Amino acid sequence: MLLQIFMEGVKVKQSQDTLHLELCNLNRNLRQAKGLMDLYKDKIAQLDDKLKVWSEQTARLSEDGRRHSVSSGNAQRKLADVLGEAQQLRQSMDQVESKVGRSRLEVAGLLVELEKDRFSKRRTEDDLESLSRKASSLRAKTEGSSVLEKVHQEVNEYRGILKCGVCRDRQKEVVITKCYHLFCNDCIQKLLRNRQRRCPSCALSFGANDVKPIYI
Repeated sequence: MLLQIFMEGVKVKQSQDTLHLELCNLNRNLRQAKGLMDLYKDKIAQLDDKLKVWSEQTARLSEDGRRHSVSSGNAQRKLADVLGEAQQLRQSMDQVESKVGRSRLEVAGLLVELEKDRFSKRRTEDDLESLSRKASSLRAKTEGSSVLEKVHQEVNEYRGILKCGVCRDRQKEVVITKCYHLFCNDCIQKLLRNRQRRCPSCALSFGANDVKPIYI
């Protein structure tokens, strides 16, 4: 009976130890759970703070988003305007390039015409130089001909001086010594025969002795 009671006491002791151990484990688990709860509370508080911050940021972002939406709309309109201007500039550039191409063709044509004009000018200058040489040659010949004509004219004048001033045909052969005028012998002898004894040039009277021959 005592053994049975002792055994029951041992069992009770073991049960108590087991219960105490379980209680200690439960207390430890409870403390851990409390620590976890405190940790979770801190995390929840931190999350609440973060949520508040995020809410404020979300509100600001929403406001910024609205502003950005307006700005984006303005930017899109500006972008559309810029694209339109770029398209117009591109069209203008195409027109300018087309004009430049036509201008280049016109310049090339003008250069060809200019080269033709230069070639024609060189030919004209060559022709003018050739004509100038011919004109100089003709001028020299003409001047030579003029000199010859002058010589002939002077010779004719000298011949006229040497011819008798009365008949204009025969050469002067005699001189009237009173006035020293010259005539041909036939004309003076005719005057002497007709008793018209006056000089045909100055009407000075002369006699047969006043007539002397000359040799030219």
